[in-house]
Amino acid sequence: MINRFLKIAKQRIGSLKKINLKKDNRPLIMLICILMASVLWFANSLGKLYETTVSVPVQYTNLPENKVLTESPPSKLEITMEAHGATLLQHRLRMSVTPLNFNFRLFTGNLMNNDIKTEHKILTNNYLTQISRQITGEVEIKNISPDTLIFKFDNIIREKKEVLADFDLEFEQQYFLSGPVEFTPDSVWVEGPKQTLDTIQHLKTRHTRFKNVNSSLNRNVRLREIENVKIETRRVAARLPVSLYTEYIHSISLEKYNVPDSLNLVTFPGSVEISCLVPVDDYSNLTPGQFKIGVDYKHIDYASSMIEIEVHAVPSYIKSFSLKKQHVEFIIEEVIND
Repeated sequence: MINRFLKIAKQRIGSLKKINLKKDNRPLIMLICILMASVLWFANSLGKLYETTVSVPVQYTNLPENKVLTESPPSKLEITMEAHGATLLQHRLRMSVTPLNFNFRLFTGNLMNNDIKTEHKILTNNYLTQISRQITGEVEIKNISPDTLIFKFDNIIREKKEVLADFDLEFEQQYFLSGPVEFTPDSVWVEGPKQTLDTIQHLKTRHTRFKNVNSSLNRNVRLREIENVKIETRRVAARLPVSLYTEYIHSISLEKYNVPDSLNLVTFPGSVEISCLVPVDDYSNLTPGQFKIGVDYKHIDYASSMIEIEVHAVPSYIKSFSLKKQHVEFIIEEVIND
């Protein structure tokens, strides 16, 4: 094609010599000659071999199914190639916008799919032939940069995570939660990179606000999404037990802890008044014996005449528990055995 173009161009210039030119047409003829000479030079250049470097976009396909990339490999490869000028001119623009397909499974022989390794290195110059086939047989690839592609993966794992509530509850007066929020299911399977799942202790619901609550609630709620993590169940059933609470006031006898058998610890007074809120349905079942409150001999400060009252146990369903006083007076007596 180039030889034919040169032949036609020479014929055109030769025909100019036969024209009887006027003196006023010389600038035009000179411009035509320069133009034709440039065309001839350019056509001649296209027939020579050249070496050039092109930045070629690349897409990575067939990555291991049970792994995920933690660091992205280069999005472009610098490819040095040799070809005739016409070939380079024809393919250079296409190569700079059409991505190469870097078939990871093909280049590694499916090596990483069942391997516990999380890093793999590929020497790009070992695959000049495979990459050259994607471009054109008329181009010879001399070099690819970077010379090494490093693929860093994390293994995909599957675990169960507990569901926790992220609720904003506004109760009517004297109404409260009478127990923990219950979810069905209470834990959900998740799948994702091990490095990510190791940082997740539980799954939270989407932030949900409930106003003017005065009875138990049953709701289907969505779980909060986590980037790069697949959550098997998107919704769970939530039960919020709510009760009307009433005030409970009672005097509780103080117990004595860790008192040696040879001594007797006496407090003044010997009891303390408590107050709390209790669900109306549980009020009749609440007894003073369910409260374990007292003083500990090991915590006596002999420089003081007062000892701190300690709370050891209260029913789990009460709220707003308080003691009327925090300290009581005490004396120590020796036990006299007859």
